[in-house]
Amino acid sequence: MSRFKRYLTALRRYNRSRGFGIHSPFAFYFVRRVLRERCHYYAYEQLTKYRHVAHRLIANRKAAKTIISQSNARMLFRITCYFAPSHVLQIGSTYGVSTMAMLTVSNRSSLTIFTGSNTCNDVFSQVTASESHRIKRFGCLDETLGNYDRLREVGGFVLINNIEEDEIELLLPKIKTIIEEGGVVVMRNLAKSIQMKHFWGKLNASISHGMTFSNYRIGIIVGLKHLPRQNYILWF
Repeated sequence: MSRFKRYLTALRRYNRSRGFGIHSPFAFYFVRRVLRERCHYYAYEQLTKYRHVAHRLIANRKAAKTIISQSNARMLFRITCYFAPSHVLQIGSTYGVSTMAMLTVSNRSSLTIFTGSNTCNDVFSQVTASESHRIKRFGCLDETLGNYDRLREVGGFVLINNIEEDEIELLLPKIKTIIEEGGVVVMRNLAKSIQMKHFWGKLNASISHGMTFSNYRIGIIVGLKHLPRQNYILWF
């Protein structure tokens, strides 16, 4: 959606984000106590340290990509904390801060990642060094998905930061299956990447149950089987 249209819908999204017009008890709680929670969590200081490490390492680099914001890193932590997955699938990474936002939830969790072409390998390795033993990293998307299938519980938890156009058809049926089995998918960079926006649209059109929550930049699909098919456009 264009910036102009986002401005036009801003008041409606803001009111919905405060819970007005949300009748589902699950959606009301998820919006108010997870997406827009303002209370302090135990891991926030640690997430700030990971961001500082990444900032320091890229400080003198030209055309460095943007680090995930502090507010989005915290929100990703809260979402992961709420669903408490034992194993996470991540597609795409730049510096590893989003990876650590999820792994910080529990020292018993693990993560399978396809880092993709946007990764700054040296920064990623240093940011994630303390938890590298819990990260299984692959350079091939097909191998990544195969490894995750062997480890995941029913459903699953997925973060997609970026994706290339030629990867969509391989990834789409896998992610659809995860959602249909009750899994959760978080997608970032919807407004920055045509491929991500395209993939988000394909997923939305293909799933039969579950709720989506989006601010046009980040999208979350919760595929819990008891949830009706509903979309929420919010401000978070």
